[in-house]
Amino acid sequence: SKAAEILDIGLSTLSRRIKLLEKRMGVPLFYRTTRTVELTTAGSMLLERCEFVLAEAGNAYASVVNHMQKPAGLIRVYTYADTYANSIFFNGVFSSFVARWPEINLNVIFAEKSVDLFTAPYDVAFLIEPLSNPDLVARKIFTIDPFLYASPALFERYPMPVVPEDLHQLPCITLERFGNVWALKKGRKEVTLTIRPKFTFSSVGLCHEFALSGHGVALLRSALADSSKASGELIRVLPEWQGPEHALYMVTGPGQLPWRVRLFTDHIMAHFGVKTVSGTSNSHY
Repeated sequence: SKAAEILDIGLSTLSRRIKLLEKRMGVPLFYRTTRTVELTTAGSMLLERCEFVLAEAGNAYASVVNHMQKPAGLIRVYTYADTYANSIFFNGVFSSFVARWPEINLNVIFAEKSVDLFTAPYDVAFLIEPLSNPDLVARKIFTIDPFLYASPALFERYPMPVVPEDLHQLPCITLERFGNVWALKKGRKEVTLTIRPKFTFSSVGLCHEFALSGHGVALLRSALADSSKASGELIRVLPEWQGPEHALYMVTGPGQLPWRVRLFTDHIMAHFGVKTVSGTSNSHY
């Protein structure tokens, strides 16, 4: 009766479970009389072994709880984008985080391929493409607004374009993962151009470098190109037109996050001015 009370189950339910256990083991676990219930030798042996198992289970439970609640340990971060671009976007973000939480370690991987958070060993991923899995949690960190840039030296050899179609007469530099179609817009007006690029790279850094060197027109994120624009090394071509907006998302898996991961995601959101967890942001690049 006392055991049933502690376990918060019915007395008859507990009795059935004990009898089922005795049947499966093939030995009696209790001496039962009308006045007392005592353990048999087999019952005492089982209790002794189970006390060890229960203690280990308790230790495992405490370890997991501590792991979830302590701001320490490893955070594995994946970012699907160009290393050069990320070095600008995330400049100072990671170092300021570990300066605040010195017992947390970071393993940050920059790669040019997609990742499945259900199978890959990462706690947080930064992805550009939209997610199709509703079980993952995605927060938009910032919006990327690309514009057309080129070196002034390019227009010593080619005429300055007046309309988007004039780009067909210029050498163009494209980023491989976005393809050869440039969808440009000016207010409500949209133009889609199929570019025959002279140069195609998988690296944003190389697109930027070749544009600086006067090799062609590139569709670049303003965060990467505006410093070169300010110095006069690049100019904005067809300045009223811009490329398609896309966003960078911070993605985490389903379920409760360990505290160290929650601290990291909060730090990222605060850095980029993300005000709510609904996926809105005031940051534009």
